[in-house]
Order: sequence, then structure tokens, then C-alpha cells
Amino acid sequence: MVLQGLAKPRPSGLPGSIPGGGVLNLFKMEHKLIAKKGERCKICTCGKSKIMPICDDTHRKLNEEENTNYKSLKITSSEDTILDLTSSNWE
Repeated sequence: MVLQGLAKPRPSGLPGSIPGGGVLNLFKMEHKLIAKKGERCKICTCGKSKIMPICDDTHRKLNEEENTNYKSLKITSSEDTILDLTSSNWE
């Protein structure tokens, strides 16, 4: 699995930019992920992962503290593919 990042990098600190570069959509964050055939990916659904869009299990602490029930989305690709990922939960 390879995190490709956002399509149009911009320097951090500019309006509409995010740390590390990239353009922030006004309503959601968008990521591209290269999934290799047979490889299992864990995708964040809570929006709190430090390595977005990959799940780092931060949701477990969030679930305990805020009585939520977030779980990672598991994807296994049947072929090499590029995934365009978005979520309204991602900050």
C-alpha cells in the first residue's frame, strides 16, 4: 500500500493548505492510496488518525473516551488499483 497524497500540493501555511502540503477541500479531505493486489488496507473512519487515510487505531481511545463505535474500514484489493478516498469525518 502506498499513500500517494493529494493531487495538487501547496506549501503549508497558505489558505487552503494543510501541513505537509496538499489542498484542503472546504468540506472534506481527499486522499489517494495505491492498493496492491491481495494487500489488506485499514482505512480510518473516525478522522483522528495521525497517518490519514490509514487507520492507526486512534479510534479505540476515541470510542472509550467519547462512547462512540468507530471501526477501521478493511479493504483487500483484487488487483493493483488507485483508491480515491474522502470522508466528511476527516479533519
